[in-house]
Amino acid sequence: MHPTQEVITDTNKSPLIKVLTLMFLVIFLLSCSVRIGTKIVITKTLSVDDIFTIAATALAIGQSIATIIGCDNGLGKPASRLDSSEIDIIFKSQYAANTMFIASVFCCKVSCTVCLRMISRESQRWIVLGFEAVIGGWGASALIINLFQCELPTPWIYANDKRCIDRTAFWTYYSITNITTDIGIIIVFCETVLKIQIPWSKKIFAISVFGSRILLIPAIAVQIYLSNKAFSSTDLTFAYWEAAISLQLVQCLSIVTVCVPSFRPLFNSLESGQIRIDDLRRQGKSSSSSYPSDMPQYSGYRSSQISTFGTILRTTKSAEEATLIVTIPTVIIYRLYFHPLAEVPDRKIHAITGFLTQWKSHITGTWLREAAQLHRQYGPIVRIGPNHIAVDGSIGWPQVYGHQPGKADDAALVEQQSVILQYIDLLMKQLTQRAESGELIDIVTWVNLTTFDIIGDLTFSESFGGLKSGGYHPWVQNFFDGIRGEGMMRLMDRYLLLKPFILAIGYRHILESMESAEMSMGKAKARVALGEQPFEGRRDFVTYMLRRGKDGVTAMSETELLVNSSIVIGAGSETTATALSGAFFYIGTHPQVYCSLVDEIRGAFTDASDITLKSTAQLQYLHACIEETLRIYPPAAETPPRVCPGATISGKYIPKGTVFTVYQWATFRNPSNFADPDSFQAERWLPKTHALYDEKYAGDKRAVFKPFSYGERDCIGKNLAYAELRVILSHILFKFDFELKPGQSDWHEKQTSFLVWDKDPLNITLKLRQDEASIS
Repeated sequence: MHPTQEVITDTNKSPLIKVLTLMFLVIFLLSCSVRIGTKIVITKTLSVDDIFTIAATALAIGQSIATIIGCDNGLGKPASRLDSSEIDIIFKSQYAANTMFIASVFCCKVSCTVCLRMISRESQRWIVLGFEAVIGGWGASALIINLFQCELPTPWIYANDKRCIDRTAFWTYYSITNITTDIGIIIVFCETVLKIQIPWSKKIFAISVFGSRILLIPAIAVQIYLSNKAFSSTDLTFAYWEAAISLQLVQCLSIVTVCVPSFRPLFNSLESGQIRIDDLRRQGKSSSSSYPSDMPQYSGYRSSQISTFGTILRTTKSAEEATLIVTIPTVIIYRLYFHPLAEVPDRKIHAITGFLTQWKSHITGTWLREAAQLHRQYGPIVRIGPNHIAVDGSIGWPQVYGHQPGKADDAALVEQQSVILQYIDLLMKQLTQRAESGELIDIVTWVNLTTFDIIGDLTFSESFGGLKSGGYHPWVQNFFDGIRGEGMMRLMDRYLLLKPFILAIGYRHILESMESAEMSMGKAKARVALGEQPFEGRRDFVTYMLRRGKDGVTAMSETELLVNSSIVIGAGSETTATALSGAFFYIGTHPQVYCSLVDEIRGAFTDASDITLKSTAQLQYLHACIEETLRIYPPAAETPPRVCPGATISGKYIPKGTVFTVYQWATFRNPSNFADPDSFQAERWLPKTHALYDEKYAGDKRAVFKPFSYGERDCIGKNLAYAELRVILSHILFKFDFELKPGQSDWHEKQTSFLVWDKDPLNITLKLRQDEASIS
């Protein structure tokens, strides 16, 4: 089943905790990667402080996972809505999370003191060693107290105060000591820097780098307040959500501030491509340009300490890296409150980053349903990224996508009618053979074979041979296998840092997508080589693309034709097959619709030869069923995004450069646009004169129904799609009775979408209608 998308509400903070936990996890993981990667590239070895940083990061990852597990079981929701097993898991996850949090912060602090010991003068070593002893005692005692906070054998059940320690007192002691030791570390470092005879600018930068840990102090203070607030509540599962987020922030800042001094060496090594003098010294190699320990400004330092301190000073060459930890929250605050789109309704996480939108759109395929929920919750304009908005079709079509529709040549379509009917006849023969043998039929496969054969012949004068062979042509198979690869490549283009990860999880899909595009270009090249008219008396779509106008220029250049060949094939086949599959599903799950449609088709024709592109256009109920299928199950569930030139949309000024997207799925499922939006109601499309017309749907906003996009991007192949839908449905329902195989009621709801729907087989049984002998 398709996973339900949780919404952040006043009584459900679980999604917020999860999102922020993941965001902090990415930040501290990247910070640690930069630090460790820099050390490995430059020195080929890791020091003790690096080992503690790695340990802190590993523990923080475990803490984040434990927090997410708690959220999955109801952390952030009222206890009254949870069962006892969920509450027990929450207690266990928080017990584990708090333990790993304490251990992670402890490792960060030890990493700081080890680094301090490396750069401090001989006279200061006893101070640093004293700090290490205090921190060791603090960390060990905190871990022991947390591990045995309540009576055994269930120390994680802290709901009963009588069998547990005073958690408020413990966390207050722990946090105050945390603040005190951080202040001490900063003071010792500042004293060390101030006694060095170097320019004040370098002193200030050095202090700002190492002293960035001062940012932990207000974060820890907030954590104390929120934790004590949660402990005083009777609803521990809900009240703890703010404290859980504050712990994530403190943990993230602890790791990032430890890693900040390593950011600049990375950029130095990238800029120069060489290992600097200090880096040589750290590797134990000699250099004639070393720091002389007898110079006044380095008096009292060992040679190794001088080189280590030189590394830290070198980090101060750029204020950008030194203040990275400030930049991140600054960007977040700007996007939330000062960005030109700050007044557009949104979920705050989408204002901060568009990553979740892109991930769900291109990797999990679940974004469409969430977009529909967002429109229902926030209205016709919703912010789904820092510079990206989703617009409901009720205002998006006329104001965003323009008024000039694309133009299709109906004469060209009529000219190709014999080609279309040729493949439909072949489909009917294949279905008849299987119906007579009682074979179970996957209608998704057969309509795909049909539409791909038709578009192949109409475009390149050569079908894919699917109907004859009963299987997919290699190009068609690659097309389906590579659907997810297209989205993954788009995500890689947006987030280059994720490229290795995306390649690891989606290499096969990406490769298949690339192979599909290559095969499309090969097929297009072969067709172009035949010229404007491949066979005497035969014209295909490429004929019109290559035809020269009065100015002597072809409608489409050869390069454009080659690059867009896969789009032409996919748009003219898969989307039509999707609509046909959806029609069979919804007609098959609505017996009254099935009966009414069969009566209309069989009452209109006495022989299959009467079923043509023109004659089927007169069937009102068939047209209504097709329209309702396209509404409830749009084959292309979103339109390509557009960039705003700067305009006022529905009373809101949208600045230049903002990205717009209209999601057909969300527009067509919006109760503001359609009555009963989630149910299949063909009657809404009937004229008032029809016997089955229902006044209930008179208020539907039919103007928002644009299943083939709108304006200049209106699909020029929509007439072909409607023609195929009408004729194929009419032929099959004229000749056969059909039933869906039981157990497929969730066929649509469990689908994911990657621009097109990822469909499971839809199995049906076909039987020749009882009076077939008299009409065949």
